[in-house]
Amino acid sequence: MSLELLEIPDDVLHWPGWLERQLVGLHLRDLVAQLKLISDNRPSPTIEEVCGEQLEQLLQNGLVALSVRQIGRSSGFNGMTLNYPHSAFVRLERTKARRETFA
Repeated sequence: MSLELLEIPDDVLHWPGWLERQLVGLHLRDLVAQLKLISDNRPSPTIEEVCGEQLEQLLQNGLVALSVRQIGRSSGFNGMTLNYPHSAFVRLERTKARRETFA
């Protein structure tokens, strides 16, 4: 498994392009698994709830049409700090350590 979460750009303006590359890349399964590990287990919002009136713009222009908040809300980055890569790494390492303890 690759640690895709550690590659999230620090600059939130680069999130749309990064996320679009992940959606069509070879490691999407790894990214989804990592997001599940660090998620707060709240139900995911629908695309209509996330995009609102911008749904048509999303369909025409891609994720660049959404705000950083909307991207975070739709991708499981809810409540993450701007120090996200470090936070994700710490959570992933803790989960890995727990699994090794019980293995």
